[in-house]
Amino acid sequence: MANYQDAQYTYDYFSDTFLTLFNLYFPILHKKPNKNNNPMNPWMSKGLLISRRHKTFLNTQYLKNRTETNKLAYINYRNLYAKVIKQAKKLYFQNKLKQYQSDSKKTWETLRKAINRKTKKKSLIHAIIDNNVTYTNPAIIADKFNDFFTSIAHEIVQNIPPVPNPIQNQTSPPSTYRTTFSFTDQPLTITEIAAAIDSLKSKNTFDNEGISNNFLKTISVSILKPLYYVFKASFCTGTVPRQLKTAKIIPLHKSGDPSSLNNYRPIALLSSFSKIIEKIVCNRLSNYLEYNNILSNFQFGFRQDHSTLHPLMLFSNHITKALENKEHTIAIFCDLTKAFDTVDHQILITKLQKIGILGREIEWFSSYLDGRQQFVSVLDKNSSLLPITVGVPQGSILGPLLFLVYINDLPLCSKLISLLFADDTTLLFSHSNFETLINIVNTELTKVAYFFRSHKLSLSVPKTKFMIFSNNPAVRNSRPNIVIDYNLPDENAANLSFQIGQITTQDPNPYIRFLGVHIDPLLSFNSHAKIINSKLSKALYIIRAAKNILTDLALKSIYYALFHSNLIYCLTIWSSTSQSNLKAISKLQKSAIRILARKSYNAHTEPLFKQLKILPFNKLIEFFNLQFMQRYHQGLLPQALNHTWISNQERRNEAQLVMLLRNRENLHIPYARLSFSMKQPYINLPKTWSLFSNESIKIIRNKIEFNFKLKEYFLDQLSNIIACSRLLCPTCHLNN
Repeated sequence: MANYQDAQYTYDYFSDTFLTLFNLYFPILHKKPNKNNNPMNPWMSKGLLISRRHKTFLNTQYLKNRTETNKLAYINYRNLYAKVIKQAKKLYFQNKLKQYQSDSKKTWETLRKAINRKTKKKSLIHAIIDNNVTYTNPAIIADKFNDFFTSIAHEIVQNIPPVPNPIQNQTSPPSTYRTTFSFTDQPLTITEIAAAIDSLKSKNTFDNEGISNNFLKTISVSILKPLYYVFKASFCTGTVPRQLKTAKIIPLHKSGDPSSLNNYRPIALLSSFSKIIEKIVCNRLSNYLEYNNILSNFQFGFRQDHSTLHPLMLFSNHITKALENKEHTIAIFCDLTKAFDTVDHQILITKLQKIGILGREIEWFSSYLDGRQQFVSVLDKNSSLLPITVGVPQGSILGPLLFLVYINDLPLCSKLISLLFADDTTLLFSHSNFETLINIVNTELTKVAYFFRSHKLSLSVPKTKFMIFSNNPAVRNSRPNIVIDYNLPDENAANLSFQIGQITTQDPNPYIRFLGVHIDPLLSFNSHAKIINSKLSKALYIIRAAKNILTDLALKSIYYALFHSNLIYCLTIWSSTSQSNLKAISKLQKSAIRILARKSYNAHTEPLFKQLKILPFNKLIEFFNLQFMQRYHQGLLPQALNHTWISNQERRNEAQLVMLLRNRENLHIPYARLSFSMKQPYINLPKTWSLFSNESIKIIRNKIEFNFKLKEYFLDQLSNIIACSRLLCPTCHLNN
C-alpha cells in the first residue's frame, strides 16, 4: 500500500479494505429491544436490568400466590428498586451536565430530558414546492435541494459586477518571506496523526460513509500506520483523494413554511478521514501564519488566544478616546452574504502563493479546492453528485483558516480602522469636524466596496448599519448619507450605489448586535443588560424547575452552563453600564445562589457564595478586569492591543521629564474629562490594576495559576458569618 507516487490509489486501497472490514464486523442490525434485557434508558446498568427482572419475578410470584409474605416481598423490593433508579438517574444527569458544562445547547437538551420536557422533533421532509409544483418523491426532493444549495453562491457571485484583472489589482504585495510553507521540512509522524484524531470532537453522528468520530477514536491505534501512508502520499504528490472532497448535505429546517426550499440551511457532513488530514494541515498552516506574522493584527477569528473580547475592547477604547478628544465617530457594521461560500478559488490560490505557499504545497491546496462534490440526503434517498466550484468547504476544519488568508488584506485597503472576526467586519473612523468625517468615510467606503467587488464578496445592504458616537446629541441623531458605492472611476451605475441604514437612540431597537454584545449609540449597554436579564431569568426558571430532580453538583453544572456563561460573556466591556442595571443582574445571581444552596428566598447570600465557591457579581467584574490586565501586563494579548496603556515612566519620557518617581513602573491612568469615560475599560482597567494591592498575585505569569489565586483571594474576603445591619431583618429574626 505504501505507494507515495499515487495518493488516489493508496487511499482507494485503504478505503476498500477499511470499509469491507467495517461492514463485515459492524453491520447495521435492526432489533426490537426488550426492556427487561436491553437498557431502554442510558442510566440503566446491567445490575439494574437484573434487579428489574427480579422485581418482575416477585410480582409474578405474588400474582400466582397472593399471600401477605409475597406481597410484602414485592412491595419492599419495588420501593427499593424505585429509589435506586432515582439515584441512578440523578447520577447520570449529574455526569452529563458536568460533561456539557461548556456547551449550552447540549445542556438544554439534557435538562429537557431530566425534567421530562418534550423536545421539538426534527420535522421530516415529506413535500417540497418548487415553481408551484409539489414534489413528494424523496429522491426528487433531494435533487431539488442539491440544485438549490449549489446555485445560491453562484447567483450571489453573478450579481457582483466583475473588475478588470482582479488578481493583479489586489492589495497584497509580492511574497517577501524568507521561508516558504513546506510539508517536507517537518516530516509527518504517526504521533501527529494520533494527536489529530484525538482532537476531533467526540460525536456519534455518522459522516458521509457511516463512520463516527467516536468509532475512529476507539480504533485509532489500528489505523495509524495505514493513515500515515495515505497522508504521506497525499503530501508527496500534492493530491487530495476524491473521496475526501465529497460532502453529504442534510437540509435543516430553520423556520417558516417547511415546503419552501428557502427555509432550509445545508448541514455538511464530511469524511472523518478528511477531517484528520485537514487538522494536520490546519495546525501547520496556522503555525506558519502566526510565526511569520502574516495575518492582520486586526483579525481575531479562528486564531489561538484571540476572542470576541479583543475587537470589542479596541472598539470601546477607540470610542472613549474619540469622545475625550471631542471627536465624532462613525462605525459601520458590515454584513457579508455567505462570505465563506463565495470565495473565488483562483484568487485564494494567488493569495496563498503570495504568502509563500509554492510548489507541491500549492498543488495540494489547489487539489483540495478543485473537484469538490456534494449530494443531498432526504429520508435515506441520495441525490446525484453536483460540483462545488466556489467557496471554502462548509463544515471543514481548514476552510475558516483559508478564509482568513482570503480576506487578510481588507484592513490595508482604506484609512478606516477595520475590526475583523472572520467575516464579521466593523469599520471605524473619527474626526473633530463632522462634515469632514462624513466625506472621509464615504470616500474610504468606496475603497472597501472595491475590495469586496474584486474579491467577489457581497455586502448585504439591508443588514449593514452605521452608528454615530458623539458628545453632541444633535450630531448623534442626525441623518447623514453614508453610501457604499461599487462604481469604478469610469462607471456611474445607480444600481451599484447604496445608502446604508442608521441606528439612533430614537429607533424602536436602538442597538446592534456586535459579536454577541448589543451596542447602542450612547455606549450605555442598557439594551444589552435587559437582554442578559431576560436570559438569566430563563436560566433561573430552569434551575428552579430542576432543583428537586437533580443533585447539588448537577444543579451547579446547570448554573455554570446556562447562567454563569451568559453573565460573564465580555463582562469587562458591558459592566460599564448603569448601577441600576448591574443591581438587577446581581439580584438574579443571588436568587440562583439561594436555589443552589437550597435556602429560602430571602437568605443572606455572602456565606452561600463562599460555601459554593462562586464569586458575587461585583467581584466577578473585578475578577475579569484584573484577569484582562494580567494578560496585558504579561504580554499575552493579541498584538493589536499592545501599547494600549503605557507606564508612568514611558509617559514621562514622552514629555521629556528626567526625574525618576517611585511609581514609574505603574501603568499610567489616562486623564478622563468625561464622567462617562471613568466607567469605560480604557480608564477603569488600569485604575483597577493599580488599586489592586496584592503584588504576589499580580506578578504571576501563568494564566491558570493567576485565575486560581485571584479567585481564592476574593473568596477569602467573603465571610461565613452573617453581618446584617438591616433593622428587623426577617431572615435574622427567624433564625434568632
